[in-house]
Amino acid sequence: MASTPLQSTTDNLSKLAINADFASSAPNLQINLHLLSPQQIELAKMLLESGQTHLFEHWPEPGVEDEEKKAFFDQVDRLNSSYPGGLTSYIKSARELLADSKAGKNPFDGFTPSVPEGDVLTYGDDNFTNFEDTGVREAEKAAFVLVAGGLGERLGYNGIKVALPAETTTGTCFLQQYIESILALQEASCRFSQVQSLISLALEGILPCSLCDCASNQAATISEVLVHENGRVDWHVTFVCNFNDWELDNVASFLGLLQSHLPSRVEDDGLRWNLKENGIFDVRSLYSALREPPSIAFPWKSIWRSKAPRRACFFVWTAVWSKILTCDNLSKRGYTLTSWIFQAFGIHWVLSGTVADLLFSWWNGLGECQRQIPFVIMTSDDTHTRTIELLESNSYFGMEPTQVKLLKQEKVACLDDNDARLAVDLRNKYKIQTKPHGHGDVHALLFSSGLLKVWHDAGLRWVLFFQDTNGLLFKAIPAALGVSATRQYHVNSLAVPRKAKEAIGGITKLTHDDGRSMVINVEYNQLDPLLRATGNPEGDVNCETGFSPFPGNINQLILELGPYIEELTKTRGAIKEFVNPKYKDASKTSFKSSTRLECMMQDYPKTLSPSARVGFTVMDAWLGYAPVKNNPEDAAKVPKGNPYHSATSGEMAIYRANSLILRKEYVLSSPVKSNFFPRESHMNPRGSCHANWHTWPDFHPTFTLLKSGILLENGVEPNCRLDAGVQVADPVLQVFNGQEVEVWPRITWKPKWGLTFSEIKRKVSGSCTISQKSTMVIKGRNVFLEDLSLDGALLIDPIEDAEVKVQGSVQNKGWILENVDYKDASVPEEIRIRGFKINKFEQLEKNK
Repeated sequence: MASTPLQSTTDNLSKLAINADFASSAPNLQINLHLLSPQQIELAKMLLESGQTHLFEHWPEPGVEDEEKKAFFDQVDRLNSSYPGGLTSYIKSARELLADSKAGKNPFDGFTPSVPEGDVLTYGDDNFTNFEDTGVREAEKAAFVLVAGGLGERLGYNGIKVALPAETTTGTCFLQQYIESILALQEASCRFSQVQSLISLALEGILPCSLCDCASNQAATISEVLVHENGRVDWHVTFVCNFNDWELDNVASFLGLLQSHLPSRVEDDGLRWNLKENGIFDVRSLYSALREPPSIAFPWKSIWRSKAPRRACFFVWTAVWSKILTCDNLSKRGYTLTSWIFQAFGIHWVLSGTVADLLFSWWNGLGECQRQIPFVIMTSDDTHTRTIELLESNSYFGMEPTQVKLLKQEKVACLDDNDARLAVDLRNKYKIQTKPHGHGDVHALLFSSGLLKVWHDAGLRWVLFFQDTNGLLFKAIPAALGVSATRQYHVNSLAVPRKAKEAIGGITKLTHDDGRSMVINVEYNQLDPLLRATGNPEGDVNCETGFSPFPGNINQLILELGPYIEELTKTRGAIKEFVNPKYKDASKTSFKSSTRLECMMQDYPKTLSPSARVGFTVMDAWLGYAPVKNNPEDAAKVPKGNPYHSATSGEMAIYRANSLILRKEYVLSSPVKSNFFPRESHMNPRGSCHANWHTWPDFHPTFTLLKSGILLENGVEPNCRLDAGVQVADPVLQVFNGQEVEVWPRITWKPKWGLTFSEIKRKVSGSCTISQKSTMVIKGRNVFLEDLSLDGALLIDPIEDAEVKVQGSVQNKGWILENVDYKDASVPEEIRIRGFKINKFEQLEKNK
């Protein structure tokens, strides 16, 4: 016999141990309970206990719109599961924050603001390039997170914002630019690691390791081989075999090296901890060493991924581990191989000292970069599908699909009043209004995804967060990452100089009366009143630099992964929220429209302990900050002298930055002299150091190792000019869509051509000039500009990244900007929101 609706409801309530009267406050729900599953009944109980009975006031009797009633709980389930702590926690927090808002409570009561510690960098100087080099090295231990949940409607563009072209000379969209920049960093960091590994092998070549291996007591202490006799001190080293006459020079060199390192005084042997300058052991240095990935990986891929029979692979594998009797192993054991006739003629093999060294010394023996930089994109319901389509239709812009992870952000429920009653959608009474929760959700998404642990186990150290329409960002990232690594910051905020009272948040240290402190972003409309209320009657004012002492926050963060995981384990990624209701009147009893709780990515430091190392890195705005966030009409209303932050100004900022970078002059100071490089060392076109290490004992040339990693033979005089800056013409002022902007030469290049200052300067030499009307596009990696005079359009797109040297005079009609009307619907919207299009009259194209 089929059960009746009443029996079904009673059974479900009994299983859940719920009293049948729980829904008495919502009779329309009560009569429909038999339609719901046990899980849905639990959700209904949670809503009623949270004061949300109004959600069921409009429900009709059973049999009417039953599927819509079930769909309602499907949405409630999504809202409940996507928020840390569920809807109960969300509603509770909302009531508290709404009460504070109504009472006018200041979230910074008891706090005193001050300027935090940070670094202010000047593009192109030694300090900047040092940080850049460090950042490039660290990049292979980083993951990048793009917060890209928005559409471009606010910009006058109907697509997703990351699909908007950053500039129209090449049509490169923001997502493509970001991916190509990450790939360029990945390659540069891998190349840096390979060069460092090869340099390490060269240094090992200074000591004849085979002689060390032949020592009769390799584990001897100093006291066992250091002989004190008749007031003299000498080394007494014995070997397990005799040496041939052609090996005596190496033996003499080895003993001479030992003799040059006699101790200055007699003392007992002792232990010295080499990871500390003072030689004293501490746990911190040990922990840091354990966390660091090895500088050079065992060459297993060179063995097992080669196209060779399994037996051959196994043979090489055992040879690498010195587990078979190769000739060198036999020699170490005292066996003389007299059968090798060629030894009588003094022929020298140019093989490595060990089989492992041989594998590493082969060209590209380390293989392609074995560590791919992870890239995460936070999307939303509005952008998720279109982001996937953009990636797939463009083959992920060259990135491996496995490198890219998309995390979709869910929306949160809207609130109707100060009692935090959930707002019903005006178009569908079975649906709760929802709005975005803010980009602070990225922390909870990363935590719940499990990616952080995967990255940590893989040896990653950094997580970099950035937003979706800043075309200059990656010009600043390498140096900022270098600052994080050097200063060991747990949190590093990228910042730009900020004028007092400018509409951009300021990075501020807040110290409470009870002694606790934090370094966070304080919004501009809160910073000035806070300063005035804490003993600074003038509020936020410019200092002697002409800028506010509180740097401008641009919402680009670098977090150290280990401490980040520790913090998120406590908070589960929940970020301090705020609410910003729009009240109808001064009574603050009702809203103009529904509101919701919000959170911001940059508020992550609010929950950190005072011991956390939080700092900032300031760079010029021309280098690292040109967001696109205003439509043409709003941008035209911006007071003159303030940034427009439109598609027009964003594109022009890219040309300006590239022009100023090329204008820079590079002066070399205090080059590092080194004698450990063999004569055959050179930088090959791909940038890796390739050398015949085995001829080292015969040659001792002098090389200069620049901080950029470039080797120069015969040395360079200190403070000499290495390159003169390119003579780039001054800009002209033009008006597009009511915005007066500087129009510089339209210079663009792929990130793989030049991501750092050192790399760009290495590829530009002689006297180069570029006129204001010119356009120059560089797409190849190995393009070198030398004595170039450009007055027109030049496109350099080498085949398969072949090396191309561009010299001489290039003159043609070029590409000219033409004004277009923002309201002209015949022009594509990505063009008309800029107010100009490019007419391509004539150009020179070089591909070899």
